[in-house]
Amino acid sequence: AEYVACSRLRADVHFEGKEGGLALVLGCGGVPLSALVASAAGWDVVMTDLEPVLELTRANVARSMDVIREARASVGSVEDPLLFVSELYFADEDALTALLAPLSGNPRPFVVLCSDCIWRGFLHKPLLVTIASA
Repeated sequence: AEYVACSRLRADVHFEGKEGGLALVLGCGGVPLSALVASAAGWDVVMTDLEPVLELTRANVARSMDVIREARASVGSVEDPLLFVSELYFADEDALTALLAPLSGNPRPFVVLCSDCIWRGFLHKPLLVTIASA
């Protein structure tokens, strides 16, 4: 799944003459691999999960920044990566809108990534609401 996502992200990195897209990563976890891959491929990334996990997320993002910058440079992206880590509860449409609003000013590819987000049945509907609202 990560290979397919990476291939798609690399294919969509150039859109109407603009660099990069925006990736929303739901339930990114402490080791947000899909988010780091998207950023390395030239995308701006918003990572979300619940606060107890996000301290580890932030630490791993910080540890990965040099490698992300090198990877972005190798594909011709000169801009510094935009990576945001924020708490988001599924189905909180107001929080999602506020989170994405500063980044949605220009038309560009948009993708929602999530891994291991459906292991609890009671979260299925709120997850789908969040994806549909994005």
